Amino acid sequence: MFEELRALGYRSLLHHSPQVNVPGTSSIAGGEDSSEGLYELYVDSGWVVTFADGNPVRLPWGGGTGAFVDWTHPDAVAHVQGLIPRVTTLGVVGTKMDWDEYLQPNLGPARLHMQFANGETNLTMKSWYSARYHAAIKEGFEQAMGEPSFQLVRHGSPRDQEWSTCVWPGDLDNDFTEHTRGPSERQREWNVGGLPAAIVANQSLGLSGFPCFASDVGGYRNGQPTAEALLRWMAFGVFNAVMQVGGGGRTHMPWSEDTPYPLPEEGWPQGVSSIDGMLDITRRYFRLRMDLFPYIHNELLAAEATGRPLVRSLWSMHPDDPEARRFERDFYFGPNMLVAPVYEQGVRERTLHLPEGEWVDLWTGERHEGPQTIVRAAPLHEIPAFLRDGAIIPLAAPDIDSLLPTTTDGIVSYADRPLTRLWVVPGRAGTLRLFNGLDVRTETDSDRFTVAVRFGPPSPSVDERIRFSPEAVEVRVETGGTTLAEGVSVRLVRDGSGVELDPLGATGEGWTTEQDGRVVVVRVQSDATIEVTPTAR
Repeated sequence: MFEELRALGYRSLLHHSPQVNVPGTSSIAGGEDSSEGLYELYVDSGWVVTFADGNPVRLPWGGGTGAFVDWTHPDAVAHVQGLIPRVTTLGVVGTKMDWDEYLQPNLGPARLHMQFANGETNLTMKSWYSARYHAAIKEGFEQAMGEPSFQLVRHGSPRDQEWSTCVWPGDLDNDFTEHTRGPSERQREWNVGGLPAAIVANQSLGLSGFPCFASDVGGYRNGQPTAEALLRWMAFGVFNAVMQVGGGGRTHMPWSEDTPYPLPEEGWPQGVSSIDGMLDITRRYFRLRMDLFPYIHNELLAAEATGRPLVRSLWSMHPDDPEARRFERDFYFGPNMLVAPVYEQGVRERTLHLPEGEWVDLWTGERHEGPQTIVRAAPLHEIPAFLRDGAIIPLAAPDIDSLLPTTTDGIVSYADRPLTRLWVVPGRAGTLRLFNGLDVRTETDSDRFTVAVRFGPPSPSVDERIRFSPEAVEVRVETGGTTLAEGVSVRLVRDGSGVELDPLGATGEGWTTEQDGRVVVVRVQSDATIEVTPTAR
């Protein structure tokens, strides 16, 4: 199975928890027969967390009843790490760690007294236990693999960024429920929260120093989400640092043979219905996600170096705009994209705030002047999203299926299409230094818009599997809503000399052009400056 997944371009994670189960209590496949005597070994060796009387802390969790591995004991850590090569040899590259936040100081009004090998108690180890767990697993995988691993976690502590790739917020509700505290005299219900809670966490986690977030698309608690909830969450998930489709119920996958989503719901695109509608919208969002890979990767590299989050609230970007503070669910995705997710059931339009500057609709090319509050249609297949003027958005080739090498015929990998597309919006001057060595600069004056593209060596810190220069760069100049839409002339400058290009479609030595009424596209294979001049005044 792992070999087949790798051939298709997938890499696999395993679910992991920090317990060793009491024999006979496992609710997972294999049960007691799969335990290999680990419980007895860890308890007898003193490798588990204990109560003050020395007895193991044993609590029920999602896979049975278990004692908690003591990650402050070096021998326990070494033994767990010695087991990891059993799965890395299969091709597993990391884990999704779960069930590690149970060692709390209190259980209701009762104080719990636990002790660890390092001499501390659960009063001080509450969140540090999770951090040491993450560190042990990450270090074990990377020793076994000889390269970075991927660790998805749900609980931790300051400094835990060192040992976790990404944080997911645990098991959210599968709907549009808000997070509520209850129960109390004033509130009967208690809800973890669904999509609205994920939207809040997406922003607050980044502002708290953890720049990489991923919720279960569609939630987990309470089983199967409706088609509407799943698609709204899927649209939002495109604009998370990591997009992962959950979760609860039989399947969240609209493409599976036993999918529970065979019927259309109100709000399908015109002419699309039934299972094809669900699949078409899913493909649309998945393709957008793959397109955005270079943009996301570049911003996460910046986050790793600076701590600057990928997702930023409107009020953090525009602290002097009081209207921006009213729209707490809207956010920047990197410095040049604004996203207004739909988080209420049955809603088909969205009121949102565009801060100062000019903004171009991601889907239609319509241009808006900010600051202003607008109402935008929000069908299920279009999440309201906008590009900032001056934006340079690097995109991958439009037909790739996998970011990593594949060996299956018909599956296109990132390396198979060494093309970088640049989606540029005329406006303020912009610069971009991309991980693959591209250096891009844009300028706008009263007469023309210019895009200078320079090919350079890729960053040596980038993974060797994507460390290659593009063979071509396709520059897409957004002309919608400007005088450029009424007609342009395009000039290509190389080595100080220029040539006039036909924007309606032409091919020359090392370049091609086209125009579809909304964008002008010029493809180049070497250093060049593209000048776009409006012909209408």
